[in-house]
Amino acid sequence: MKHVFLSLLSVALLTLLIVACGENGANPTSSLASATPSVQPTTAALNTIYLNDSQFEQNSLTIKKGASITLIDTSPALHVIANGTWGSNGMATYSVEKGAPKENIQLNGNDRHILGPFTTAGTFHFYCTVHQGMNLTIIVT
Repeated sequence: MKHVFLSLLSVALLTLLIVACGENGANPTSSLASATPSVQPTTAALNTIYLNDSQFEQNSLTIKKGASITLIDTSPALHVIANGTWGSNGMATYSVEKGAPKENIQLNGNDRHILGPFTTAGTFHFYCTVHQGMNLTIIVT
């Protein structure tokens, strides 16, 4: 129940942010491309990973200690994100590195979820248990 409430609260806050930016519901990252060079994107925008039907749109990200990541599923596909990785042999290995937030996130399509916070520096691995080869590496500095 707590996860549902936090998810709904996150979506509501992000919706308010999008409306406040005056983009009429447009993708919040689209305004980054038109920003003047002196305007820096926010940490939240930089700490966003998009998921398509069967892959992370970027498979690694470096963040600062204490930060979280927003996972945004841009497709109707189901994803279940957990600690571990798909090996080159096609076998999934569940493992939680020391200091990693323990995650078991279900994205039901066209939604979002917060991964973290990451309170320990290191390299952490996550994978989608549904889609073979769908790996994400988070490097925390």
